[in-house]
Amino acid sequence: MEIDWLSVFFSGLPAVIVGASLTYWFHKKLAKQKGSFDKEILTLQSKIDKKSYVHRIQFEKEFNIYTEIWEKLFDLNQKTLSLRPIFDYVDPSKTREETIRQRLEEFGECYNTFVKTYGTNKPFYHEEVFNCLKAILRVSRIEAIDYEQLQVSDRGYWDKQKQNTEDLEKLIEECCVLIRKRIGNIQVSD
Repeated sequence: MEIDWLSVFFSGLPAVIVGASLTYWFHKKLAKQKGSFDKEILTLQSKIDKKSYVHRIQFEKEFNIYTEIWEKLFDLNQKTLSLRPIFDYVDPSKTREETIRQRLEEFGECYNTFVKTYGTNKPFYHEEVFNCLKAILRVSRIEAIDYEQLQVSDRGYWDKQKQNTEDLEKLIEECCVLIRKRIGNIQVSD
């Protein structure tokens, strides 16, 4: 029995051609689909990168203003408490009015520096932190007014000093907790 190789060759040729054509078509379709997926992945990655950048900038800005305001808050607290400390030393060469004026000037410089930092960064504070800082300013101002207007001999002089000090310390601690909480809640996406 003799095999006609020519007929075998031609009878399998259409199957080979169809198979090759289908393989080519599938590869072309897959390449096109892959290109579409790659384009979509790049678009999504770009969006993620932009969001990540914005979150990182926001975190850095908030962190920097909280660091700055905390330093100013520490100074303000020290100057407020030094207006009328319980164990007070008054220079005998100065009058009471001179001592009051000097302390109020030092307090005023610190207070104004705090107010400037507080005000110029107002849009960047979280609302709870902002309101707490506002309350701290109010209590500090009340203590300065009480110090200037009341006399040591006035009834309630030391009670008001004690109450203002307690209020101030409580608000500063509350502010510290709020800042820590805020910084802990901000997540920087990578």
